[in-house]
Amino acid sequence: MCQRSSEWLLRSGKKRNYGRLTEGTLHAMLVAMARLLFHTLLAGLALVCGCSDADDDAPGDVGRGGTGFGGAGGAPVMNVTEAGSGGHGGEANLVEIFTSESEAITVSWFNFFAGGYRFARKREQLSPEQLDLVEAIKVVSSTDDCWEDAAEVSVVVTAGDTNRTYSANEYAGNCGRDVTLVDFQAVSALLDTVQCLSAKGYDASSPEASPTIVPDDGCWHGLFNATGESPAWWFRLEIPAAGEYAISLDRCGKRELVLDLFESDAETELTSASSDGECPVLTHTFADAGSYALRVEMQSGTQAGDFFLSLQSTSGQ
Repeated sequence: MCQRSSEWLLRSGKKRNYGRLTEGTLHAMLVAMARLLFHTLLAGLALVCGCSDADDDAPGDVGRGGTGFGGAGGAPVMNVTEAGSGGHGGEANLVEIFTSESEAITVSWFNFFAGGYRFARKREQLSPEQLDLVEAIKVVSSTDDCWEDAAEVSVVVTAGDTNRTYSANEYAGNCGRDVTLVDFQAVSALLDTVQCLSAKGYDASSPEASPTIVPDDGCWHGLFNATGESPAWWFRLEIPAAGEYAISLDRCGKRELVLDLFESDAETELTSASSDGECPVLTHTFADAGSYALRVEMQSGTQAGDFFLSLQSTSGQ
């Protein structure tokens, strides 16, 4: 199960913020002190000159969010350009981001403590409930807030050759970036309908502890390894019907990875696939529906961080 509780993430993020003084935190403190000094001087001038104008610098929607992509903790930098349009996310004056012309949506979720995962669906693959939730995602006002290690998502909407990229976070802060922010709660409601695994949110150290994944759920489940480690991850595959299925990895980077598929006993090997300069893909025709065991093993490499795993049926495609 994904650890997406905004309350838990907020508590975790604050606990981390209070526990250490980072470069980002120091910068935020200096900016806050400078703003306080500026407003103090401004207030003094207003008293001297008899000014009584109201403050026009009222913040927009406060919302919930954080630095996430491009923030602290080694989070990946988010691409904020709109492919095919030549513009930036901050220039897209949209209210609803998924219109009648939109063909697909990809949501990449990340938090320092729980890691990341990705959910990708074409319009026709969305359930009626999910389509309603996607169409409810709208652009929101942003603040200048910049929080360390909080949850953030990148949302990409595809229409033809154009990809529009948006950001959402727990505090609706743009963190000084030229991005278009959307409602974090609306995106979270969509993600609540799926069972994608976040990279640090589960135990896959043994066949007994392995989490279960199913095909064609739109999930690219997250896997995480630290620097200098070559671990193995176990998963339980629930195959609903006989047929051909593909087990794929993505964002492998400088990792040498092996996929091993076993019978339910996690000992009788059925087939295997390994890296050859690219992410391995294991395609297998299952004679029967049922439960099977999968091991993802990192044999060597210098890459650290998150990468992703999916299970998809290929029969009839």
